[in-house]
Amino acid sequence: ATASVALARRRHLLGDHAGAERAALAVPTHAQGALVGARAALANDRLTTAFRFLEPFVNGLFPIPDASVAGSTAAVMATVLARGRRFPELGRLAGGLVEAPNLPAEMMPPTARAAWTSGLAAEAWDRFSGDDPWQVAARLELAVLAGDIGLASRLFEKAGPLGGVSAPALSLLRGDLQERPAAAAEKVFGAGVIVHIWRTHPFRWQPWVEAARRTSADVSVFDLGAGDIPEIDAIPQVVLDDGSLIQMLQPVAGTVEAHGSGVWIDSKLCAGAGVDREWPQAETDAARHGLPAASRADDAAVQVLAADKSLRNAVDGRPTVAIAPPGDPFWAGPLPERVWPALRVVRFNAKAGWSGAGEKVVAAATSLLSLADR
Repeated sequence: ATASVALARRRHLLGDHAGAERAALAVPTHAQGALVGARAALANDRLTTAFRFLEPFVNGLFPIPDASVAGSTAAVMATVLARGRRFPELGRLAGGLVEAPNLPAEMMPPTARAAWTSGLAAEAWDRFSGDDPWQVAARLELAVLAGDIGLASRLFEKAGPLGGVSAPALSLLRGDLQERPAAAAEKVFGAGVIVHIWRTHPFRWQPWVEAARRTSADVSVFDLGAGDIPEIDAIPQVVLDDGSLIQMLQPVAGTVEAHGSGVWIDSKLCAGAGVDREWPQAETDAARHGLPAASRADDAAVQVLAADKSLRNAVDGRPTVAIAPPGDPFWAGPLPERVWPALRVVRFNAKAGWSGAGEKVVAAATSLLSLADR
């Protein structure tokens, strides 16, 4: 069981979500295996499978070994319910956790995440208002989800060692990049060094992957999820995942490849992010009212798309407005617009929600139209 869970976790971390599901199915009554399987199924947008992984543990059919795993299970189940728009069940799950009088300390940060997903962020903030490090870590989770870098930075300092898990998210929110390759990175990507890079996402880290390819090292890139693996006798000296490159190399900025006319606005811009975080049709109507329309996406000078869809366009240099999913520090921070000049990002506001987002889409698309006209 331990080996199966480790295999599932490794495949998931390297972007092979289907392989992670298969490995997790070998241990269906193992809480940690089910948790990895559910996360992998979510990454492949297989909500029913994700629910089946977790439901026996949430309902008490199988035991959960400790409070930390229980908290993670609840947080992932909250995401599954939100993505499936099962909001009444989501409210009961998160509300019960927030109101639990004897909630184990280890469950506080994941409970805060579940509460945020269910629209109970304010209640969770009040519930975890103490100075105990676990409560500070729970508030830190809420600040990161809200994209509030100032508040998150202050809470990170107060949380001590418990804040370490949030360090990568804070780096993304700040947009931290290396001023120059560190000495270690220069050795890693030196002449003749054989480097294997594993993709965890098909497009997100492409500017850093391209930077690695331009170094003096012998760099090969593999996508385990697509069945792309090295030959058995290809022995690297260094193995990295693509997301780790952000701390080692300056990204190669994208280009702008503009053509067409008008603006195409997709019908699905942000759904399943949580209670009160669904993209409103009224904001789409406001955006369409203020922009020249294109008859087809392929004919448009600018496309307005959900975040994941927008990345393929960004890599190709096509002018695109991305609707950022709430709670994702990569999209909440400045990096996407910094590395892709043909991309503009419209973000959820923790206080105002999506109110006024249609006007922001108009402003972003107009700036891209002027870019395309140059």
